[in-house]
Amino acid sequence: MTRALALCLVAACDLRPAPKAAPPRDAAVVAVVADADELAACTAVARHIADVMIAEADATAKVALEHDRERMVQRAAEGCNRDRWADDTLGCYTRAANRAELERCKR
Repeated sequence: MTRALALCLVAACDLRPAPKAAPPRDAAVVAVVADADELAACTAVARHIADVMIAEADATAKVALEHDRERMVQRAAEGCNRDRWADDTLGCYTRAANRAELERCKR
């Protein structure tokens, strides 16, 4: 009995947890090469979009949006760069003064 218990303890000590799997790569991440002017234009438009969205939010939502401002800007700029927004689309977003106008620019 003692020998069987010792054998179980030795076997249990040799068990190791499974190695952690590497986190899955985000399939949506796509590298797009753009020149500096395009990147600057996309970032400027993305900042304006965030400003408009935050300005129109109610007090509770405004706090959360302010907290996520840089992430909002980054996502919008990446979408602009990835999808190669046309100059008229960039202009539309730049002129937008409220959410309704931002929505129209999506079309």
